[in-house]
Amino acid sequence: MRALLDDGLDELAAKTYQGFPQRMATTAIVAALASNLLPWQSCALFLVAQSISEGICLLASRRQFLGFKATPRQRLIQLSTVGFGCISWMTLGALLWSSGTAAGAVTGMMLWLSVIFFAQTHAYQSPLGFVVGGALPGAGILIWCLAFAPNPLNMPKFPVFGLMIMSLAFASDAVVRALAARRKFEEAQARLRTSEVEYRVLADNITDVIALNDLDGRRRYMSPSIERTMGYSVDELFSTQNYTFLHPDDATWVPRELAAMVERGGEMTLQYRIVHKAGHPVWVETSFGLVQAGDATQIISVSRPIDARKALETELVEARQRAEDAAAAKSDFLANMTHELRTPLNAIVGFSGILRRSPRLEAQDAHHAALIHDASTTLLELVNSVLDFSRLEAGAVEVEARPFDPETPVRAIAALMNEQARAKGLTLTVETRGEIAPLLGDASRIRQVLLNFVSNAIKFTAEGGVTLT
Repeated sequence: MRALLDDGLDELAAKTYQGFPQRMATTAIVAALASNLLPWQSCALFLVAQSISEGICLLASRRQFLGFKATPRQRLIQLSTVGFGCISWMTLGALLWSSGTAAGAVTGMMLWLSVIFFAQTHAYQSPLGFVVGGALPGAGILIWCLAFAPNPLNMPKFPVFGLMIMSLAFASDAVVRALAARRKFEEAQARLRTSEVEYRVLADNITDVIALNDLDGRRRYMSPSIERTMGYSVDELFSTQNYTFLHPDDATWVPRELAAMVERGGEMTLQYRIVHKAGHPVWVETSFGLVQAGDATQIISVSRPIDARKALETELVEARQRAEDAAAAKSDFLANMTHELRTPLNAIVGFSGILRRSPRLEAQDAHHAALIHDASTTLLELVNSVLDFSRLEAGAVEVEARPFDPETPVRAIAALMNEQARAKGLTLTVETRGEIAPLLGDASRIRQVLLNFVSNAIKFTAEGGVTLT
């Protein structure tokens, strides 16, 4: 009830302040016209008293008109001036009624009805305004006319009494409807306050920064989370234009991108830096969009710090660079190592080739020399394949296409791996089918692939044998 009374007083004060010029003009006109029926001294006294009352009311109701809550003392002064004004108007009407002339009585009645009508028009806006400004004075003057005042028009008192009852009934109905409207208004305000509280809980605790700006860069809204992210308070930011704290390297292209988005419409996401209040840059990722607020277009943005992500990206780039450097170092090492290994292997291949063709060797010794030659040749090919990896990484490997006998590398590999197979109790045989015609390809790489296959076959075969077909 106290809150309802305070809101009613504030609303009445705001409307009273707003209508001050019209009321003063009306007061002056009525005082001038009433001087034709009443002594001018009475009319002048009415004008002075009403002017003083309206002046005090103007000063007392200014704060409510500006949208602020008034103190209890201001409300009491404002309410007193409104009551005094109504009494003053009713008194003028009573003087006109009691002037002894039909014109005075009619004028007084019109004045009373006008005041009551004024209060009735405010009944749906301020119940307190209706009660103070019209219902009580109107009921009082009707009772006064019925019981005590002279009756210059010789009107029957029963119709006057009926008019009073009808006026009071109408007033009661208006008050009930006004109070009902006030209750609905209060319920709407309560829902609005609840919604605002929920919104504030969300806006004050969200980690992302939500902002609303005009197209010219003026800030309209900034969520309190900006202080946790950037160190600036909302008040500090509202005293500056948008883009004020952009990093110097981003201060040119970010506004340009936003201007382009405004022209083409739609949305976009940018990553840029903002200078923290402490002086260090902070990476943020911001999603921008356009919203329509009435006739104005505004930019809404949602920002979040991404320093951790940027640090991870930097670490990944550095790790990739380290891996590339390591790969380059490995390639250099393998290239150098293979070149060093090829020199003695070439000697072994060469001398074993000469030795196996020597006529002085026994058949068994010549066979062993041939195996040494084949093994060293295979080892040389393996060394060359390591060198090929370095060439692969450099994109410099070329596959040769030359005629070769497909049976030759197969039987050479079988002879090379036969001792390993026999050591595991396995047989290693070579089968040929159909006509063996020369092929065109890289015989050394085919030999390398076959060697890997046969080696794995012997390694993973427990019993029986391995056949090359």
